[in-house]
Amino acid sequence: ADVLHDLPGIVYAKHYITLGADERRLYNNIVNQQVTEAQVPDEVLRDGLNEAEPIVTVTRSRQAALSAALFNPETDFSKSAKVRDLMEFLDETVNDHKCIIFCEYSSFLTKLSELLKTKKIGHVYLHGGVPAGKARRRLMNDFRNKDSCRLFLTTTAGGEGINLQVADVVVLCHLIWNPAMIQQVISRAHRAGQKNSVFVLTLLAKDTVEERVAADARFKANLSNEIVDGESLTEEPPVDMRELRTML
Repeated sequence: ADVLHDLPGIVYAKHYITLGADERRLYNNIVNQQVTEAQVPDEVLRDGLNEAEPIVTVTRSRQAALSAALFNPETDFSKSAKVRDLMEFLDETVNDHKCIIFCEYSSFLTKLSELLKTKKIGHVYLHGGVPAGKARRRLMNDFRNKDSCRLFLTTTAGGEGINLQVADVVVLCHLIWNPAMIQQVISRAHRAGQKNSVFVLTLLAKDTVEERVAADARFKANLSNEIVDGESLTEEPPVDMRELRTML
């Protein structure tokens, strides 16, 4: 705890994005299907409906808010609203700062990695398919030691213990439900050895489940306690699945 208090501070910011026409149309289609299901009585849900389906719908709505290209390969990924704003931010940032870019969905980061290659922006990408041990250490060493390697793309792969103090910018490509996971991602940069303040940017799509959960008082209280205490209050989202469906 003393080490944490001795570290430079963390600056948090949110950037709200207006979905493009493709993302909005896709998001609305997903939500409309979910609204129909949400109107089914509880006893019917318990009796015959696949309980995993609401989780899948919430997941799909979050992915649609990232990029319609995750559903339709013919859609131009680079024209997605979040991708466009993310790339504009990186254009202004990567020359002076190394950045960690986090997304729970490897499908998004894979496409982002391909786009970064076309832009000749040096990066590494840690995902579940990277074997533990030497391969992962090589990615971290490249990011730490090569000036040309500016970005560290990561999913939840690797868990705790990833030390990336050379980064002082963390971009969360979507709202993360679990404050403990947010803390884990930030702690990859904000840890012993960090000399600079760490800037944490969350990209949020307007008028989606992301914006509504972010505005929920319980989520904000849970996140605030997580940030202040550095300890997880809960391993579960502060809003349950049924409530998430009403926020779609």
